[in-house]
Order: sequence, then C-alpha cells, then structure tokens
Amino acid sequence: MAFIACFMTADIDLADTIFGSAIISPDWGTPFTGIFDGGGHVVTNMYIDSFSVKYVGLFGVSSGIIKNLQVASCVVTNAGNNAGGICGYNTGIIKNSCSTGKLSGEWYVGCLCGYNKGAISDCYSTGSASGRQYVGGFCADNRGTISDSYSTGSVSGNNSYGGFCGRYTEGIISGCFWDIETSNKTTSFGGTGINTEAMQRRSIFIDAGWDFSGERVNGTNDIWSMSGYPVFRRQVDSDNDGINDTWELAKFGTLEQTANADNDIDGFSNIEKYIAGTDPTLASSRFMVNSLNRTQNGFVVSWTAAEGRFYDVYWTSSLSREFILLESGIAYPVDSYLDISYSKKPSGYYMVKVRLPGGEDSDGDGLPDIWEREFFSNSASAVAGYDADGDGYSNVQEYFAGTNPTNSASYFGISLDMSQMFTPGGRMIIWWDVVESRYYNVLWAPSLSESFISLESGIGYPSNCYTDRVHSVDQKGFYREWMCI
Repeated sequence: MAFIACFMTADIDLADTIFGSAIISPDWGTPFTGIFDGGGHVVTNMYIDSFSVKYVGLFGVSSGIIKNLQVASCVVTNAGNNAGGICGYNTGIIKNSCSTGKLSGEWYVGCLCGYNKGAISDCYSTGSASGRQYVGGFCADNRGTISDSYSTGSVSGNNSYGGFCGRYTEGIISGCFWDIETSNKTTSFGGTGINTEAMQRRSIFIDAGWDFSGERVNGTNDIWSMSGYPVFRRQVDSDNDGINDTWELAKFGTLEQTANADNDIDGFSNIEKYIAGTDPTLASSRFMVNSLNRTQNGFVVSWTAAEGRFYDVYWTSSLSREFILLESGIAYPVDSYLDISYSKKPSGYYMVKVRLPGGEDSDGDGLPDIWEREFFSNSASAVAGYDADGDGYSNVQEYFAGTNPTNSASYFGISLDMSQMFTPGGRMIIWWDVVESRYYNVLWAPSLSESFISLESGIGYPSNCYTDRVHSVDQKGFYREWMCI
C-alpha cells in the first residue's frame, strides 16, 4: 500500500459540483493511510448527496493523519451510516482542524466526524447534524479519544443524540465542551455543556488545559485564540503581525500592511489603531478622552467606546507619581466613568487605557492573571511597573518579552553582527533571544531624532535573526526591535 503525503497550498472551492460519495477514500476497504496537512487552508462548498451511501465526508474512511484543515459551508444529505464534515469513519488522527456545515443521514451523523475509533484533538465544529440514531454536534459515536475540542451546532435525532457526542460506550472524552443554547441540547454522551456566554470566555478553556496564545502553563504551541468562540490562532492572524486578519482586510483590503506603519500619518501605528478600535486610514479617527465634567456626585470621564474593547480608568495626583487604577474592564457600549473617590482633590490627572479582551486581568494592570500566578504568589503582588528581580526591566516588560520576572539572568537581549559588513554583498545580522509565542519586529533609523522605518515585522519563533542587506552601506544608523504577543 503506497504512503501518501498531501499538503494544501491554497484554498479549494468545490462549488457547482455535487458528489455522490466521500471525495477521498470513500470505500471501507481502501482507507486513507497517509498524511493530509491542510496548511490552514479551507475546503469550501463541499456538497455530497450520497443516496444512503456509507462513510461520507471529505474523507470517507481514514486511518492516517489529518491536520490543519478547515472544511467550511459543507452540505451532506441523505447519508447512510457514518457521516461527518471531515471524516465519516476515523481510526487515525485528526487534529487542529474544524468543520462547518449541515449534515443529515441515517445513523452515526456528526458535524466533524461520524464514527471515531482514533484520536481527535484541538478541533471544533459548527453547523447542524440530524439523523435517525446516534447524532452528535461534534461526533456521532466515540470509541477512541477526543480532547480539547468543542461544538456549537444544532442536533436533532430520533434516538441517542447529544450536544457533543451521540454515543459513548468506551474511549475517552476530555477537556471538551458544547454550547447548550445553540445546540438546543443539555445532554450529551461526553463533554461539558455550558451556555453561550461561558463558551466565549477564554478562562474556561485555559482552566481545562487548552493551549492558548499568551499563556504558557498549558503549552507554547499557541494553538487557540479567541474570536467570540475559540478559533485557531492561524485563523485570527495568519501573517503574525498581531492584528486580526478580518480587521486588516476590512480596513485595507489586504494583509500586506505592517503593524507599526502609520498609514494615515496621525502618530498612531496600525496596531495601536487596531487595539483602540479606530480607523487606520483616517487621521481624525483616534482614541482619546472626550471630556471631563464635574457633577454633583463627582467627575465623569468620557471617551468614544469601540465594540469588542475594554477600558481601564486611572488617576494620579501628579504626573511624577504612579497612576492608581480606579476601574478595570469597562466594556462597550459603556463610554464613561464616574469618579467619586478623588473628585474632591485639589488637582489630579485621569488616564484611560483601551485594550482587547485577552487573558483574565482581574487587577487591570495589563498582566494576565495566569501569568502572574505562574511567577508570583498572587496577582496583587505582581505590580506591572515594579522590577521584581532588579535587572532593569519591569514586570510588564518581562511579560511582553516572555522572560522570567523573578530571574535577573532572564531578560530580552539583542546583538549586532557586523563581521560581514564589508564583504561582497555586505550585510549586517541582528540577533536576539527568541521566545515561543512572541513575534519580533525589526526597525531602522539613520538617527535617533528621525522616525524608525520597519524592515521586517511578525518574525515568529524559532527565527532569531534578521539580515539587513540595505543599510550596511550607511555610515551610521540605529536598529530597534520590539515584540508583540
């Protein structure tokens, strides 16, 4: 039997074609046994009208490895037994993959997989599944293992159905969830049912051991991110510049804009405008405090709120002193804060910070609670501006650098190799200490009084250097490097 390795290099649209069976390995006797790596690409508009044929999906029967694959807007109708968006009958491995669509059949109908006797991990499914018996929002019947996965699809059947899994007589289901509201099912053979609000809370999944971007306790592969529900990080930011792809495409129509560029020349970079929820193509669109008004009850601080952003309000009596947090996590559409604590002081200053939802930050200091607990006894002891290990870098600087704030030998460092500067095709190499789950941006300026220009952004682990072949001929210049999560 030949071994097959497949790697998708582009999205595939199957519109205008109606299939009568699974597209890959539709027969029980010839299962897929190789490796299929979707590369994060999408197979869309798969339509299968199988007329009671068994083993239906993109893959009919698989004992191989399927990974990094997205099947979107699929329709499977009139299936016999064992139907799933990705695979009808799985005895192999499915990981880092998802499916969305509408499936119907007789027995063993699941939005992602019909019958599982293999291992499925870090996957999700949405859409709907319906059948006579053994129907699941994720998997119809599990005899293998399913971990760190979820489903939101609606489920209907005459007998033995569940929000996540329709039948579960052996095997293991761990760290899995389904939405009890969108599925209309409060029971399942495996998995934990929670409401929509809880399904959109990052902390729920981190506590269950999921590997999310920005946390290190559950791993450093950064598989998941949040965009309402959990999604794969690659779906949110495919070019690794720290900016959501959907936002970039909506504002620029392309993913080619760099994070630190200032397209509208208003003094705020694209990534700063993304975080603020303002328009990077319009100079007049910027985040600011609109007004400070005295009322009978105190001062009212007002700003223009943007959907999906959170706001933290601070106060200080002097700009030479640290700001005190007044309120954290004020969410859209709320656009003001009433201060009754310091309104009677003779003078003072207010500051409003805008941020995106991320890790739980109960004390509003910009440090995720899970990171603070990893290195400190509690979140209150991890003051953002304090240098706990005396190495010249504050706790918040060490958080962004991905270094240990309690170890003075752990800090972000860079070096410049000029040994090849005067060789043919001269070049300079900038090296740095690389950390998983961080992305690095290299900038250059002819002098410290001039603006830095971007040379390369979104350099991800494990890359730890950048070769500059342009500025090696300049008599002088300065490099700067900053990182993002």
